[in-house]
Amino acid sequence: IFPSRTGDQVHGLSYSDLSSVAKSIGAVHARFWNSKQLQKIKALPLHHYNRAHETSKHNQSFLRYCRPFLTKKDTKRIQHFLPTITQALRQAKNRPITLVHGDLRADNLLFLRSKVFIVDWQIAARGLGGFDLARVIGGSSTRPLTLRDQHKLVGIWHQTLRQGRVRGYNLSDAWWDYRIGVALTLSIPITNGPTLVQLSTRGRRIARLMVSRFFQNAETILGI
Repeated sequence: IFPSRTGDQVHGLSYSDLSSVAKSIGAVHARFWNSKQLQKIKALPLHHYNRAHETSKHNQSFLRYCRPFLTKKDTKRIQHFLPTITQALRQAKNRPITLVHGDLRADNLLFLRSKVFIVDWQIAARGLGGFDLARVIGGSSTRPLTLRDQHKLVGIWHQTLRQGRVRGYNLSDAWWDYRIGVALTLSIPITNGPTLVQLSTRGRRIARLMVSRFFQNAETILGI
């Protein structure tokens, strides 16, 4: 590992860091894009996107343990999140498939100059590449990113796909899939927050950041 720098989920990642991550995960996605070989591997099922299908089941527990992190506006918005997540799950099934890390966040990244090493692949599966991008941008950015900043990052990811010989997938397709990914990330605070709050002081801080980062990013990208 030495002399690489490890990412820190609490501190977050800079725009420059996220640009490097977009290139690195884009190279992985390009390598397995709509791969017939990937589809034959039974050990890699379709991704569940951090248990997005269980969002409704965890909602009461989330409100119980994470309510101190919610603004009045957040509390009102949550009722709109569930149908948005359900729709995103349906849409994701009809999009290009690749190898998805599934837990792409600062704590699972090592930085060495211009290179990024992605670790902790144990929940990798087949799924929507845009989810990985939405997971790391929405959940690990040190500061809230503007719509323009995120368009640029999706453009970097898309350019990396093209360099990896992905064809028939234009920039508007990439942005559409990124939006689906952002919708799916809304489930992450709800399904994971209650456990993190009870885990440790750092877990509580991460749960709070999950709520603020993912919810705010959904407002920026999806307007909800």
